[in-house]
Amino acid sequence: MEPSSKPADQFTSVFFCFRFDRSQLDYRQLTVPFTKSNGKQTLLWQPEPVHTYHLKNSVAEILQGGETALACCYALDDSTRRDLGLPEARTPAQFFCRTRPEPVTVRLQKVSMALFRTGVGILELSFRCEEDLPALIDLNYGLCEVKSEANYLRFPQQLGKDLRQERTLRLLAGAARLLEPLGCVQDFDAKDGLRYIDNKPVVFTYVLLPRFPASLGEDLFHLRTNFKTSYQVPAGECTLEDNPHLYHPFENLYWGFSLNAVVCCAALTGSPETDRFFRTTFRDNLLSTYKPLYLLRLHQRFEMQNLQDRIALAGAELNAAEGSRIEAVYRAAAALRAEAAMFRLQLMFNDPSSVEHINRYDTELSEDMRLEEQFAALRYDLQLLEQLSQAAKERIARREETEHRIRVLRRERIIYLASALWGMVLLFESACEILDRFFPQGLRFPNPWMLLPAAIAAVPGLKLFYDFREKGRELKRLEESLK
Repeated sequence: MEPSSKPADQFTSVFFCFRFDRSQLDYRQLTVPFTKSNGKQTLLWQPEPVHTYHLKNSVAEILQGGETALACCYALDDSTRRDLGLPEARTPAQFFCRTRPEPVTVRLQKVSMALFRTGVGILELSFRCEEDLPALIDLNYGLCEVKSEANYLRFPQQLGKDLRQERTLRLLAGAARLLEPLGCVQDFDAKDGLRYIDNKPVVFTYVLLPRFPASLGEDLFHLRTNFKTSYQVPAGECTLEDNPHLYHPFENLYWGFSLNAVVCCAALTGSPETDRFFRTTFRDNLLSTYKPLYLLRLHQRFEMQNLQDRIALAGAELNAAEGSRIEAVYRAAAALRAEAAMFRLQLMFNDPSSVEHINRYDTELSEDMRLEEQFAALRYDLQLLEQLSQAAKERIARREETEHRIRVLRRERIIYLASALWGMVLLFESACEILDRFFPQGLRFPNPWMLLPAAIAAVPGLKLFYDFREKGRELKRLEESLK
């Protein structure tokens, strides 16, 4: 890789995507009081209005916040950084990365967070690299390899007028500290807490170079895939022409995409008007248009994974549910299907802008994230869930029929018992009255003929008692089937 001069402008946003418990946290009103070391009170996370540009209202409104918002955005109160063990924006820090012998000088420019109604949250740490392009590539890789303790920040912190201390920060520990007030959170590795073993944080990078280096194809490969430089790059991945993972809207601008990262690589041209645009207006467009779109597409990607995980769990529960749990599990599955439908209606979109090259960027972004494929898989999972729900519905209907039959049998047994007893009494009395006419002094005990009325009364009574016992057996069998 050919060394290049220091970028004219640069930032790297690292996104930690996570789940939070919607039942325990109101994403619209995140109130986390914080007491600073000087005793002053503040809110750890301040609401941050998101000002989007070039986006249609239906898309821009997703991030606008408010009582009916689908997502709300927050920024860390910068005055709390020192107490949280984070470097201040004005403080240069050294990032030690296990893939290079020397640290990279960076500044932590901003810390922000988006919380979505779906229970997906995205924490963003925005850095500026103070060194050249090879250092930036190593930095991006190290920032996202958070499971390795060999990657960490070291920075000075002024604790008093004459007291200065060197501090060390590992990004995963810092992220966990920032998200602790949200309660139970976890990454998308389906493991407890924040571990980021397979699902690493992802990056959105902008770099404005004085000129494009001869190694631009290889540099773009590493920036868009966020692979370390020791990987052997296939020649086809480094081509700048007809590369499906690159979008080249202007002569001095390339976009690169993968599941791991998005990179915008631009170069100055020598034209004062063009260069002024890329130093000012275009950077603003990145922050107000392109990065918000990336944030929204990231949410879609991880919410679909979230829904698929929950659908798989709901399907297993539907299949295994027995007894009185069937109806509760069926209702939960129905609510999940409705939730997936609302996600599709409110949080999925096509052509988010009226500007063609913004829509082309968004299309390339969606294709590299394979969002349509993921949504097709989600639809298939929902169809399977519907089939399992239908089977559960039939089991619920059979259970209701069984419960109804049990109630009927209980009533019939009472009626049979009462009828048997009353019938035997009536038959015995009638038989005694008839036989009494044949005896001058009447039929009296211990006359053996007394057994005849008893026998007459017992025959139908025995049949009724037999039916009573059979219904008891059926009742027991039905009650066992409900357990």
